[in-house]
Amino acid sequence: MNPSRYLRWAALLVIVLGLTGCAGRNFVRPQDEKLVLGETTYDQVLATYGDPRRTGSVTRNGNQMKVIAYAYAEATPFTTGLRTRAMTFAFDNENLLVSYDYVSSFDGDKFSPKIDEAKTKQIVQGMKKSEVIAIMGIPSGEAIFPLVDDKEKSLVRYNYLETWRIPFLPTGAKMNRKIMLITFDKDGTATEVKLEESNQN
Repeated sequence: MNPSRYLRWAALLVIVLGLTGCAGRNFVRPQDEKLVLGETTYDQVLATYGDPRRTGSVTRNGNQMKVIAYAYAEATPFTTGLRTRAMTFAFDNENLLVSYDYVSSFDGDKFSPKIDEAKTKQIVQGMKKSEVIAIMGIPSGEAIFPLVDDKEKSLVRYNYLETWRIPFLPTGAKMNRKIMLITFDKDGTATEVKLEESNQN
């Protein structure tokens, strides 16, 4: 399974919530130091966010993981305005965090950088993680084994989401989505760079 499945799940969830005008419990993404892969526990995430909007499970590399999601949406009546945010977490069988993803279409959200062509062209194999962050900013998400196939590698994600709706249509919510996925070896050197894009214009 592609690790970006968790982002797709979050994005679809916020679109569904957006159809109601205002749905879900609002939340703020915690500072990065509060989310440590392999150390942050399931109970610690619940203590910060409360009960998740959705729960599920997935098996990757022979390991079953618990997946939870939080989402919030605001729509402006009688307009195309729709703003959403969502966050997903995956935990291993010891209830330790192995992946998180944040996505938002709220204006000015510092964790939702515009993934423009000028930036993406600069990100290549062989770059250090610190160099990537200097160009792209704080990652929207991270993952380690078993979501990453190799135990000595890690993954960071940069997520961009644009949402809007067609007024008066029950299925009128739309989105444009772009994801940049960068895999690093144990020394923090980029070994793979991928860009995924989906547009509903």
